[in-house]
Amino acid sequence: RKEVTALTLGTDNAYVFAGLGGPYWTDSNGDGVVDETDTPASEGAVGLAMGGVQLGLALFQPTDENDADSYFALAASADSAELVGLPGLTIAANGIGVAVNSVRSATAGAPVLDLSSLAEGGLAIATGGEDVTLDFSSELLRVEVADATLALSEFVYVRGSFAFEQGPTLDVTDTDGVEKSVRTLTFGAANAYVFAGIGGPYWTDSNGDGVVDSADTPDADGAIGIALGGVDLGLALLAPTDEADLVRYTALKVSADTASFVGLPDALTFELNDVTISYNAATGPDATGPPALDFSTLDGGGLSVATGGEPVVLDYTGALLSVSVGHGVLGNAGFFSVSGSFGFEKNNDELIV
Repeated sequence: RKEVTALTLGTDNAYVFAGLGGPYWTDSNGDGVVDETDTPASEGAVGLAMGGVQLGLALFQPTDENDADSYFALAASADSAELVGLPGLTIAANGIGVAVNSVRSATAGAPVLDLSSLAEGGLAIATGGEDVTLDFSSELLRVEVADATLALSEFVYVRGSFAFEQGPTLDVTDTDGVEKSVRTLTFGAANAYVFAGIGGPYWTDSNGDGVVDSADTPDADGAIGIALGGVDLGLALLAPTDEADLVRYTALKVSADTASFVGLPDALTFELNDVTISYNAATGPDATGPPALDFSTLDGGGLSVATGGEPVVLDYTGALLSVSVGHGVLGNAGFFSVSGSFGFEKNNDELIV
């Protein structure tokens, strides 16, 4: 327990532009405020524009002059963020959330502040509007995006929700029953739609409901490439806190509603549905390969990976590599056709096809 002084900064419903040709955000309807009802002055503007920003930031310093540690906590959200004025490149996001709780210390592994232990369950930051409450209980770096779009001309298109998190330290158990403390880094995606090829973007919001999903009809005219639909992904990278332990752990779960090559001649067909990829492994200096982690021993029965939407749970009990397809079709006009479900799985003991 420490006594600290706190310096806070807050803002609510802010509109930010950084770049050339601004101000970009203007009170176009003359109602005295800049908000989502205004039309930006985008002509000639090049830079980063963020709308509807709410932020709460706190810097903490111990009152004990012999304590050189310092602490930083941040909670921020934005309705929108977009790179503007770059022809052929689209990077836009909606529903953005950022959370940080960290410590700067000369002592390795120094703990962060548990802000949830405060009398009100957290620290309320005044913003001039609605307060932002910092209630973090552990070390955290997390970025979540409810809806993001990345488009590079007509060649690459990605849309979905995403999250990145440098999470707390966890106590885990490997398949040999050895317990370890590990640092975690995760990346997740939910309901993502991907196209890579020419003639894109292929995936479009054809029904105008503001999202790209299975209810939309792809714009296939002139598109040639690979298209993935309804993709959920959870990836976790874990490293022991013991610096002498060189073992590294990787776990991955990917599912896709559809995967297909589009724009092929009518005689060719290649389509996959209900695709799932599962992977759990450990690497290290041991030539025989160290044991993988048993995620089922964690609280909740697995490691929950934030995606910006529904989390992906990694609940593997041992080393695994598997790929399964609920239904696939491969054909060449009247010459041959293959359809059905298939998969393979490799674990510590056997290979199953």
